[in-house]
Amino acid sequence: LDRAQARRRRQGDAAAMSYDWTAPARNLRSAGAWRRLHRGERCVACGRPDWCMVTLEGDLCRCMRVMSPDGSPEHGWIHRTDGKADATPIYAPLPDTPPALDCAAHLARYNRSNAALAACSALLGVPVGALRDLDCAWAGERRAWAFPMRNAIGEVIGIRLRSNDDVGARKWSVTGSRPGLFLPGLAVRSDVQWICEGPTDAAALLGLGAGAVIGRPDCRACSELICARLLYRPVARVVIVADLDDVGRDGAESLAWMIRHRRLAAQVDVVNPPNGAKDARAAAKAGAVLADFAR
Repeated sequence: LDRAQARRRRQGDAAAMSYDWTAPARNLRSAGAWRRLHRGERCVACGRPDWCMVTLEGDLCRCMRVMSPDGSPEHGWIHRTDGKADATPIYAPLPDTPPALDCAAHLARYNRSNAALAACSALLGVPVGALRDLDCAWAGERRAWAFPMRNAIGEVIGIRLRSNDDVGARKWSVTGSRPGLFLPGLAVRSDVQWICEGPTDAAALLGLGAGAVIGRPDCRACSELICARLLYRPVARVVIVADLDDVGRDGAESLAWMIRHRRLAAQVDVVNPPNGAKDARAAAKAGAVLADFAR
């Protein structure tokens, strides 16, 4: 902050202290002026509609989140908007700080018996085998179902709890957890990666026969972790099942934009749950099959 203030004083640019987001900033390559993204526009690198900038000509984007060979953390990184790459992209490293809680040991205290999983299966309408794949357990002292959250390589970094209700269930995390992905314990090699919102939707897709499934904690969470997972286990096609509301659809489109422009999959599709269902689990309970989602 001191260096930035000194630079502004040297430049004698009092207007720069006003944080006028509508005023264009100067191009790092001295090729013209930058402007903030307009309503409805998204950054070609991170897929977000805020913070990033494009040139007035529209040929370059300055992303404040995704690294590239050109640029700096202070001013953002330069990306081409035509989809061509000057060099192999370099992505911002994910935080590797371990969680404050030994989540795997904490999870081991919970009840994973067949009777407990059968009760959860009856409540949620998903197969017992899918719940077992996700390492679901009953947290008796919390009166809630527990699902482990994992990092890109499958290590447990958090625990998500869900109250013992079907509709309107309360959802929260164990103190000391970090947000992560809901992944099957046994990774299945597949050309199609399914992505959905929440552990119960992930269980529903697993029950329908989707081998590779990623559940995210909410419709905008863990996008960087998902990209890291796709780098760790490459696939040809990604299918994102959006919840049937504006927020869910917007979050799915943002993630799809990020995956496409990072070239992490040859084909990326965003689909709604079939038959007008509100989410993947509701569609599966109504009798939908995996081919209905794929269409």
